[in-house]
Amino acid sequence: MAFLLSLRALVLTGFVFCITSLSASASPVTCGDSFRQASLDDALSCTAHRIGHTMQRGDMAAIFGGIWTIVGDIGSNTTNNFLTASGSNWGGSPASGTWGISANFWSTYSFGILTMHVGGGNTNAVDSFEWKLTPGDLQGTFDYVRLAGNGVGLSNLQLWGSGTASSAPVPESSPLFLLFVGLTALGAARYITKR
Repeated sequence: MAFLLSLRALVLTGFVFCITSLSASASPVTCGDSFRQASLDDALSCTAHRIGHTMQRGDMAAIFGGIWTIVGDIGSNTTNNFLTASGSNWGGSPASGTWGISANFWSTYSFGILTMHVGGGNTNAVDSFEWKLTPGDLQGTFDYVRLAGNGVGLSNLQLWGSGTASSAPVPESSPLFLLFVGLTALGAARYITKR
């Protein structure tokens, strides 16, 4: 009997996990200062800096360490190497749109960072936003807004890669598969109790 109670508790926990997984959605990661803010989904983290120019390899090494390779640089609605972007109000504020990464990116690099450069005009304001991307993520949205001060709007998006991709990605269990297994176990437990 204790086994069946444990099995029922396990099935219920799995069911709750499945429902939570199905309803979960990526939330934007936002950073900036009192002059400018930018958001990106889906990302692990965001940093913002006053660099004074479009992100360079040396800037990436100073901020994140390691060796970084630029694999996409976009200043308008277009595709460039691994990176695609479309949006409204390039060169202005507020600006928003979508970004996409070729699936080949994650088979080449193990880490990805998407950077956004915005125009200067205020020496105290940040002009670079950097997001660590969730490994395997291929698309999302971006938003930029100038809250105060001078300066122009969105200048460009850049995709940076680092590290070598692992040869075999670890597969994730599908929430629907977990739900199926849980319901099957519940049915089996009910069948056993009736015998």
